Amino acid sequence: FILSICRTNNIDLFFQIKGNGVFYNTIDLINKIGVYTVLFYPDVDFNHPGIDLEKTLLNNYIFSTKKFHKSFFQETYGRDIVHLNHGYSSAVHRPHSPLLNDSDFEWDISYVGNPSPYKLEWLIAVVTAFPDKRIAIIGNNWREMGQGTPISPYVAHIAATGDALAQVIESSKINLAFHYGPAGTHGWQDTVSARTFQIPAARGFMLHVDSAEIRDLYAVTDEIDVFETPEELNEKISYYLDNPMIRQRMNQRAYERCVPAYSLDTRAREIMAHIDDTSLND
Repeated sequence: FILSICRTNNIDLFFQIKGNGVFYNTIDLINKIGVYTVLFYPDVDFNHPGIDLEKTLLNNYIFSTKKFHKSFFQETYGRDIVHLNHGYSSAVHRPHSPLLNDSDFEWDISYVGNPSPYKLEWLIAVVTAFPDKRIAIIGNNWREMGQGTPISPYVAHIAATGDALAQVIESSKINLAFHYGPAGTHGWQDTVSARTFQIPAARGFMLHVDSAEIRDLYAVTDEIDVFETPEELNEKISYYLDNPMIRQRMNQRAYERCVPAYSLDTRAREIMAHIDDTSLND
């Protein structure tokens, strides 16, 4: 079916996100009829259903949101790929209504994302330090992972996708950003993720786990702030809850840094510019 569409519509480029819905031989056949195959890979590892590294290598162009994938492909397969950060969707991750007073916020602290033992450790430290604050922990299966732990009362039984995610971000005084932790056969772990861009784009204040990558993207203490330990995280939560004007100023600066520079629209233009440049040099 995909091959037929490429042929009958004179397609120049076949673009995939993650690529787990495309069969191995389909990529090979598309290449043979002269259509460029492009893969944008946004995940930390390749141990997912339908993902095959050999199939991945068939693509003419591979873009990954993970810096460590670049060295892995080069060292393992002698293949150059392009690192390209994730981004936010301008149609979804956007402010809905300005919250100017602290009393307007629904939550003091929120975390949105799927569970992992690594994340659980961070969240236990937060809820233990701030038992009287309005805390929302949102994501699939947190109820099961949090059962019998201090986070259980704070697991919100709501979904946060699309506009609802943007509204949760905007309605939280502090949005926490940390990642899954070590994963897969290589023990890789994120230093930035989609949430790194979605929170500022929805004009949410962000406390992000520290890394060199996050410091390249935002000005720390001017636009966002970072933490390395649970103790440091809790100190900064306390500080920013007590200083709403500082939060708001940083919030606006992070938004201006992110929008539109870190949008998926911009990433798409970067992909096309790279393809045009390399194609011209072939």
